[in-house]
Amino acid sequence: MNSIDLDRIYYACRLTVLRFRSEQKLTQETLAERSGLTRQYISILETEGRNPQCDILYKLDCGFELPFGAIAAEIAKQYIQMTPRYAAVAEKNSAVWKTGKKTKKKRT
Repeated sequence: MNSIDLDRIYYACRLTVLRFRSEQKLTQETLAERSGLTRQYISILETEGRNPQCDILYKLDCGFELPFGAIAAEIAKQYIQMTPRYAAVAEKNSAVWKTGKKTKKKRT
């Protein structure tokens, strides 16, 4: 069984909540009202990251007016993208994105 890096989950949660709130142009207060959570808890999710339980994820889905499971799915997606293998591929591709040119492999 693969081990799970909780720090990466917390960070993925933080990124996800920040991104959705930014995209929807919501204040922490507005999200708190819409989700039934406190503004302080939203702040903690965004600054420290947390591993929220299912009921909190559901409340966030409601607050963002998303289908059930959307926040959990996005956190999982962010988590997977932070794996070392993905990071190495992203680093390699970042040169392509910046320059628009693929690097050629040297044949040996």
